[in-house]
Amino acid sequence: MSFDRRSFDRRSFLALTAAAAGYGLVGPALETAQAQILAPSQLSSPRKMRLWKGKPPGGGGPDGPIEVSKHGAVSNVAIPTIDIYMPAKPNGAAALVAAGGGYKRIEMENEAVPAAHWLNQRGIIACVLTYRLPDEDWRLGALAPLQDAQRALRLMHAGEVSKSIDPKKIGVLGFSAGGHLMGMAATRTTLRAYRAVDDADRASDRTAFCALAYPIISLKLPHDHTSTRRVLIGRHPSWAGEVEWSVETHVRKSCPPVFLVQARMTGSPIRRTPRSWKKPARRKEYRWKGTCWRAADTGSAWASPARRRRNGRPCSTSG
Repeated sequence: MSFDRRSFDRRSFLALTAAAAGYGLVGPALETAQAQILAPSQLSSPRKMRLWKGKPPGGGGPDGPIEVSKHGAVSNVAIPTIDIYMPAKPNGAAALVAAGGGYKRIEMENEAVPAAHWLNQRGIIACVLTYRLPDEDWRLGALAPLQDAQRALRLMHAGEVSKSIDPKKIGVLGFSAGGHLMGMAATRTTLRAYRAVDDADRASDRTAFCALAYPIISLKLPHDHTSTRRVLIGRHPSWAGEVEWSVETHVRKSCPPVFLVQARMTGSPIRRTPRSWKKPARRKEYRWKGTCWRAADTGSAWASPARRRRNGRPCSTSG
């Protein structure tokens, strides 16, 4: 499943509000989803936390500092981290947030940071994940970002991130390739992707909810045109590789409830699979006229002055 963000309308992202309500993460104030956006001066500054006390498992990786593009995408990730955004009044819920970028970069400014502020406005602690990119010479390849996601969730469960987090209200939110990563983290809980490095790794990595925006789900044919597939399993992968790194393969009865938003015009419809395990599902379709919109659209209160000046630059595909 792939997505062109030119089709992602404002109402699609606001639909995440309904998902949050369904998971019991926010109170009656959610009924005013169109409530005032916080001014930039009111938004919290994040606290950065390294995921690993030493070098990440497996070895390899890039040298030098992290690189940030003019559009706010990061790469050259030698030290995986989470940026912790604390709301003024935490309600106990927390979300691990992963932006997309085809596993070649991480679209922080377009996706992750605005989503973190959106969550904070609803009392939810946001942990924005800067994960390892497999193409940056990590020896474990596709396993490296999943290790980072599992480690981050365990730190959240263990109380290392904040004592305000209720372990029963920890979930994930992912966009595009980041949606693939968060989908894998939510479904592959039987896989321990790395050996425990400290007491925090005794904690669970299970999630209470999973919200995916235009995610990459399947790496099987005919979904062979995404950057996610090429980076994780190569241009000519084995059937076993396709199966192992497709999210739908790992769906079980024990998986958390999932909210998935996708635009029909992408040509990648949402379908149920034989592995849906008879889990209940509801489908809601909205029809409206929309224009290009991202979480960091020019009208957003947290959009940078430079982004406002760009005034609706076409969105690029990151999957």
